[in-house]
Amino acid sequence: MEYFDNFIEYEDIWTLNNIDKNDIFYSTVNERGEEMGIGKIVTDMPWNKKIEILRIAKGWNQDEAAAKCNTGTKVYWLWENGKSYPRNNSRRSIAMAFEVPETDIFSIEENIIRERKFKKTKL
Repeated sequence: MEYFDNFIEYEDIWTLNNIDKNDIFYSTVNERGEEMGIGKIVTDMPWNKKIEILRIAKGWNQDEAAAKCNTGTKVYWLWENGKSYPRNNSRRSIAMAFEVPETDIFSIEENIIRERKFKKTKL
């Protein structure tokens, strides 16, 4: 599923539909068993877009999000823009700050791939 490139659309969806943080990741299922709602849209997004959406849903600016995630503003900006990938401890901090399971933001497969790349560049 394609995700919206224009973030204003997400803010409009939240405002118009009074969506809370639980609606962001968890979709509802209609009577035909089809997944519905913003949860499916967000689930299909890259991890960095997910943290951007969660930050906006919390009403935080990047400075506040960085503090909640136990990192600096520059590092948080790099994460949110997909320029850097958080390490294990940082991923846990991000999940705790946004009050969602780590695997809802970062896929297990993606973590394995990123960890392998990091180990190769470290050697």
